[in-house]
Amino acid sequence: MVSPRFASFCVAVGIWLLGAVPARSAPGDLDAAFGVDPVAGPGPFGPGVMVSDRHEVSAYARGLALTGDGKIVFALGGTIYVERRLPDGLPDESFGTNGSVGIGRYNVADVAVRDDGQVVAAGSTFNFFGRYEYKGALVLAGPGAGYNTLELEELGAGSHEFTRIAMAGGRFIVGGVLHARTNRFTVSRYLTNGGRDLTFGARGRTRVRGLTTRDGTKAIVPLPDGSIVGVGTASAEDGGDFAVFRIDPTGRLDRAFGVNGSVTTTLRGWDEALDAAVQEDGKIVVAGTTGDSPTLGHRFVVLRYLPDGNLDPGFGPGGGIVQADFGADAEAYAVAIQPDGKIVAAGEADETLALARYLPDGTLDLTFGDSGLVLTPLPPGNSAEAREMVLQPDGKILVAGLACREPAPEAPCYYPVLARYLSD
Repeated sequence: MVSPRFASFCVAVGIWLLGAVPARSAPGDLDAAFGVDPVAGPGPFGPGVMVSDRHEVSAYARGLALTGDGKIVFALGGTIYVERRLPDGLPDESFGTNGSVGIGRYNVADVAVRDDGQVVAAGSTFNFFGRYEYKGALVLAGPGAGYNTLELEELGAGSHEFTRIAMAGGRFIVGGVLHARTNRFTVSRYLTNGGRDLTFGARGRTRVRGLTTRDGTKAIVPLPDGSIVGVGTASAEDGGDFAVFRIDPTGRLDRAFGVNGSVTTTLRGWDEALDAAVQEDGKIVVAGTTGDSPTLGHRFVVLRYLPDGNLDPGFGPGGGIVQADFGADAEAYAVAIQPDGKIVAAGEADETLALARYLPDGTLDLTFGDSGLVLTPLPPGNSAEAREMVLQPDGKILVAGLACREPAPEAPCYYPVLARYLSD
């Protein structure tokens, strides 16, 4: 027979053991196994967040791609460098010098991984041979700290800046902006050796007529049928508008979409479309921000369009538009769609990494973070924002962007940052 005193002791020990067991991780939590050096431990933002030691004044993480073995590739925006990280976020010492490869004079805008596993960067060079113009470039970044220029646009072809790259059907799809009296969105298609695909558009390039833009194509999404969806910010008299366009497999604007292939949406005047994803049913999800001025009153916004270009009335209470309330100015820079149809958007709110997850009908997923929203706590005086996002094959959510670390060496104090979150 067990004595009452022994029974009380067992209960007390059980309660102590339960208290000693850490709480189970939940969807939206940082992945505590990410960004932790086995010797030095976690970085200044703690487990789950990797802050690079690279400081190139404006070296934020730009573009984000995964290799077949789970390595992480991104560019240092504003610089000539491409980095490759191991799946745990630590530098891949087999890639260049300390995981970084310089690609000559080309300012890198985005990266992709070719079917053979090679890293290809899309970027531009300016003032080439004394001409005041951009020249788009595709560059193969080799692991031996070298690079090979696959394509550099010829002189006299106009000032053309590359802003995005994606792989589809063994070809590179490149978004950009043609700088002229009226700037135009562009989409180009290249063969894997870097040569233009002359079967696409006009000598490999399509200009989106009917829309003007300041900063060009912000996202390109190749579709299974060979069509391409592009998004960006169309110039408006007072600010900008969300712009979405669709190009058919031959490089022509798809006239079955919107008005002659494109559609614009105005919310509050100062609107920016920053990323896009396409669902299996052809609906287009766009992430961005809307505000009353260029710098104030910005909201974290996601829109969904039907395959014909009309806003989807079944998405959220706003007839195709949902705005997340983080209690502060916020921007949605990236969006992705999970295999279960849930929509994840990432960006910045109150100067920290911010995520929102929505159910397929546009309502917030209450199982994710704090009633569908995540704000990542940072040490006092520090700041960060997510600019890019990919979903890993295991469902984890990987974001990349920029951080300002204290003490700041100089202004601006951008460092590349990676963070990984649990999905389920």
